[in-house]
Amino acid sequence: MDEQAPESELYEAPFLSIPMTVTRDTTAADVDLVNVAAQIPASVADTRGVDYFFSVSDGTTTSWWPGTSYGDGYQPVAGVRVGFHHTRVVDPPHLVHAPVLSAPALQDLTISTQVTCATEACDVDLVYTSELSAGPQSYRTRRLARTASTPLANGLRLETHTVTVPAAEVTTRGLAYALLAHDGYTSDAVPGTTYWGAYVPLEGGPIGGVEAGLDGNAPFVNVAETGAIAMLPVRVLEPPHPVIAPFVPLADTALSITVASNCATDSCVATIRWRQTGRRWNEATMAGSGDMAMQFTATIPAHDLAPGGLDLRVDVDDGFVTSSTGIIPVLVEPLVVPAVMVPAADTTVHTEQGCAPEDNSSCTTATFGSDPDLLVRRDVTLVSNALVRFDLSDLPGGAQVTRASLTVPGAGGTGVQVAPAATAWDEATASFETLPPFASAPVSESSVVLPASGQRLEGLVDPLDVTDNVEVSGVGASVSASSTTLGVFTELAPSTAVFDLTTVAQAWVDDPTANFGVVLVPPSLDNMAVTVDSREGASPPVLDLSYALPLERPTATVVSPAGGARVFADMPAVVEVDGGTLGLLGPVSLYLDDELVGTDAAAPYEFHR
Repeated sequence: MDEQAPESELYEAPFLSIPMTVTRDTTAADVDLVNVAAQIPASVADTRGVDYFFSVSDGTTTSWWPGTSYGDGYQPVAGVRVGFHHTRVVDPPHLVHAPVLSAPALQDLTISTQVTCATEACDVDLVYTSELSAGPQSYRTRRLARTASTPLANGLRLETHTVTVPAAEVTTRGLAYALLAHDGYTSDAVPGTTYWGAYVPLEGGPIGGVEAGLDGNAPFVNVAETGAIAMLPVRVLEPPHPVIAPFVPLADTALSITVASNCATDSCVATIRWRQTGRRWNEATMAGSGDMAMQFTATIPAHDLAPGGLDLRVDVDDGFVTSSTGIIPVLVEPLVVPAVMVPAADTTVHTEQGCAPEDNSSCTTATFGSDPDLLVRRDVTLVSNALVRFDLSDLPGGAQVTRASLTVPGAGGTGVQVAPAATAWDEATASFETLPPFASAPVSESSVVLPASGQRLEGLVDPLDVTDNVEVSGVGASVSASSTTLGVFTELAPSTAVFDLTTVAQAWVDDPTANFGVVLVPPSLDNMAVTVDSREGASPPVLDLSYALPLERPTATVVSPAGGARVFADMPAVVEVDGGTLGLLGPVSLYLDDELVGTDAAAPYEFHR
């Protein structure tokens, strides 16, 4: 009889031989039978199983099992062995493991598994890595400790093995691992395969490039070998996720940026990067506060915010993983400057209805430039217009007017209109006779600001109906008059009329010589009068406007060495800088092929290399 060798090969392992004992069977009549028997040594009866065959010879011919016997006849045929018989000796190890799907960052990670074991000593090793990129990898191994053992049938045991991965190795990069069991003869792996015997024995193991070395007490995975193997992924919660709070960037105004992010470690750092679109990147470390939910803040200086495009990016690094917002394109709005102006000049011009200048010249030439009131009126006896001019000379040339509103206290709802004047006038000499023509047709109020709720008003609401004691029920509510016509004129209610002069004000900025102010014009219907404070009074008309600054960015010119000049060692480069509209707000840096040559904070700006 031949027995299997201790070392298993993939196919047709070498066989050992031992003699069998032959005894005659005397119970069979007329047949010469023999019994053959042998014992396979215990040393080779392991979990790999035993492969065997035997042969019987009478000295001349030989028969095999499994196989054939000697055949006689016209052409004698010798007996032939055909394969061998496989006997399964208990079970090789089988891992029973529930994968770990997720784990908190920077905390010890415990991994447990159960394994069947039929030999004196079964070992389980953990192979793991946090380098999850594709390609060959280096692995770390830890042997699991046996923490429990339960007897089963047929000499088997169900063992529990446990290992702890240190907290420092459980990072937000994640983790992947495999388990490999060995009973001294055969192996199993999760994920992977278990030992399979019979005609083509296959050893169990991981799927991939790590080789197994069956060397007893040491981990049987040779970590010196590299190569990707199939592993179980563990999601370590949670890498940073930065979110930028909404903001409104304005040109040449320092911009505060706030970023919120989760943080699974105690060492999260946020870096903000910004640039004017197409220019060099700037960066700064953001100030952070909080614990698991952190808030980071930083300020982009005013001189880095010009009208147009701004690229912004925030990276949050927890010490293991860097998460980015990606590049965020931002539109920087021009800086809008508010301005509230009182009249630089104003006056009222009157004429009496039906007045003939040849009979009474004073009815069209009287002047009222120093009066504390402006009167806008039309009735059967008098027509009055008010002239108002504002000085816009302090606005920078090229300013873009974004809004301009003329507010006239006391004129709301009266029908008063406003027209830009077409010619110059002087408040000391202006009269009805010299009333400027209109540059464009008069416009009506764009809105009316009513008094506070419950305030009692006296005056005319409808130009054709006179009333008193009208009560406003709420701001923005309509004002109604009684149907009682008193037949006498009383002063109108002190609500405020608002006129949109954005286009007119822009024309005055573009051509200051065309700023002749405006004319307050009474409506065409009779029986109305509005008295407004002049600039000598407490509440004159007001021009409320805002405008965007025209900005010129700083420019730099290399004045030395001149173009084409020969350059010698340590010859300084001298740069001349024009600070633009706002002047230079920081030091000057010189770069050569994206390499910083130097920084100088004061003129003349010199750089040495």
